[in-house]
Amino acid sequence: MKRAKLLFFVSISLLLTAVLFQQCRQDDLNWDNEGTPYVYATHLYGTVVDEQQNPISGATVTCLDFTTSTDENGFFQFEKAYVVKGRTQIQVSYNGFFDSFKTINTKKAHTNTKVMMSVKQTKNIFITENPTVGGNFEQMTINLPTGGYVYDDGTPYANAFLQASYKHFNPEDDFFSLQMPGGDFMGVNEEGEEQLLVSFGALSLELTDMDGNQVQLGEGQTATIRMKVPTPLLAEAPASIPLWHFDEEKGQWVEEGEAKLEGLEYVGEVSHFSSWNFDHPTDPRAFINGYVVDCRDNPMPNVEIQVGPRLIQADEKGYYEATVAVNDKFQVYVPAQYNLDMGSQSITVLPLQLNERKAMDKLIMPCPTLIEGVIHNCRGELIPGTVQLNWSSGQNLVYSEDGNFSIMVNGQTSEEIEINVITVDFLRGQALVNMPINGETLKMEEAVLACDELEANCPSLVCLINNVPFTFFGYSSRYGKVETVKGPYFEELAKQGYNHKVISIFKGNTEAFHIFVPEIAVGTYKISPLYDDKSAFIGLVKDNAKSADFLKLNGELIIQEVGPEHIIGYFSGRRINVFGEHIIDNGSFCIPYQ
Repeated sequence: MKRAKLLFFVSISLLLTAVLFQQCRQDDLNWDNEGTPYVYATHLYGTVVDEQQNPISGATVTCLDFTTSTDENGFFQFEKAYVVKGRTQIQVSYNGFFDSFKTINTKKAHTNTKVMMSVKQTKNIFITENPTVGGNFEQMTINLPTGGYVYDDGTPYANAFLQASYKHFNPEDDFFSLQMPGGDFMGVNEEGEEQLLVSFGALSLELTDMDGNQVQLGEGQTATIRMKVPTPLLAEAPASIPLWHFDEEKGQWVEEGEAKLEGLEYVGEVSHFSSWNFDHPTDPRAFINGYVVDCRDNPMPNVEIQVGPRLIQADEKGYYEATVAVNDKFQVYVPAQYNLDMGSQSITVLPLQLNERKAMDKLIMPCPTLIEGVIHNCRGELIPGTVQLNWSSGQNLVYSEDGNFSIMVNGQTSEEIEINVITVDFLRGQALVNMPINGETLKMEEAVLACDELEANCPSLVCLINNVPFTFFGYSSRYGKVETVKGPYFEELAKQGYNHKVISIFKGNTEAFHIFVPEIAVGTYKISPLYDDKSAFIGLVKDNAKSADFLKLNGELIIQEVGPEHIIGYFSGRRINVFGEHIIDNGSFCIPYQ
């Protein structure tokens, strides 16, 4: 028999408060007049790759206060990523690369994204002798001052050597939109107005001492940055252009200064370093929408679409909409490099007027090669999960809400393809199939099994409350933990002999189900508001804060089985929610524990 781990609760009231503080869901939101919620949560998942599109394992991904790491295939996920006015942001860190900051525009319940990290080019510089970073070969030059450097805390930097890490971003590069800090090309000008930016080039620069400590320009010091304008853009390059630095906290570009066109390059002065962008601002108050289909007019879900300078993503039905620049001509197309080497025709959009809305012609892609299958748990039940395909020349992801999946591959070569399934609680499954011939569909004969030994021993991981599944999945605490209730809240009760155990299941970091019983043993326990040594009660914390309350009135809890690895039982009773409403609950549970 596995031994149940004993942990201490600080306080059930503190636990519920902490859980509630982290919650947010689409049912309880403030909505704007266009039907977009100001704040809600999306299941965010994706991959992190380098500039050759190789997956990066072990990268740290942060979304607000939540942090995770990429697996061996570069995969990461957040059960709930907070979205404010249609935007959420992640930061990705990995040694030897610049931190990637990506702003994701989404209205979807499940959002897929891809992050491409940029390798740091490094150079040791002697700051007393005309310190320069870059050069003609790098398409950029940075002339640094010969002194006046400080650490982040303002302490003067006294050494003669610095290490510079830098990267130039060329708008003509294939993956420019994916690599640029921010990603959605939104900025705030000096008047505080939001602008859509059209870039003529950008750079990132970090200065450190030889031990890796950040160094900045001191007060009153400036550096000169020079950026060559790509030849195809020279004819459109204005004589002067605003400079923008990337605000990492806001996830936006902020206007600061100006650059002048001198011959073939822009030249400007900056007083600090992070990322700088030479951008023409436009008024983002026109709108387009349309559909992406294949050669048979079937919707192409979740494809990446280039709309002017920005990358956007179609929804599950191939539909897209975008805010675009007023009085600016731009192109709309599906870029092959972001979509398994399958692109579409390019549509030229002539300048739109303020608040004009344009319905686009369909973007037509080649007919895809598909793999279709299902995801099962240990009991053969359909379960949701992310399906990740890996083959020699590519990778693709799709999330299935109901366990049925259909996912595109590039069927140009005949090879074995690896299918990985990851559920939100990080149960994993794997299968191998032969790559289907280009344009065909492979229907898998067997389900991809996401299962583990401990789960297999429990008849159900679903607690039914009023016939509605309360499904448990989490990160480090998916299984029930048997704990002794302790803490200030119970100190006086403990003196009276109250020493209950609590069986807890957590769904990620935001939902919980707690059974409080005098002992973990087969038997019938009265559900009562009295904190005595014979009564039981149940705590429910759901996504919706209205469900965060105790079931503790006029009911009973029956534990039918306490096995080697699970606890089975059922309950009924009445509770009063936070609004004073009386609710009758009936439920059953099977909780594996370790």
